[in-house]
Amino acid sequence: MTKKLTREEIIDTIDKILLAEGTDEEEDLWLEQLSISVPYYQEISRIIASSTEDLTAEEILEKAKANHKPIIL
Repeated sequence: MTKKLTREEIIDTIDKILLAEGTDEEEDLWLEQLSISVPYYQEISRIIASSTEDLTAEEILEKAKANHKPIIL
């Protein structure tokens, strides 16, 4: 089982994805780690894939958090 990442580890993971540092398998693992650690990981993926801005990993995390709209039951 994958452990939850700290904020710094999340930022490092986003940075690795941005820099395309890993193999496909490593990127899959990083995305899985994000999905376990961050409830708005899909927003992070969306920003990475579609943003035209030159954002840092920390800016992506903050923007995803700000855009996150949890479902209130």
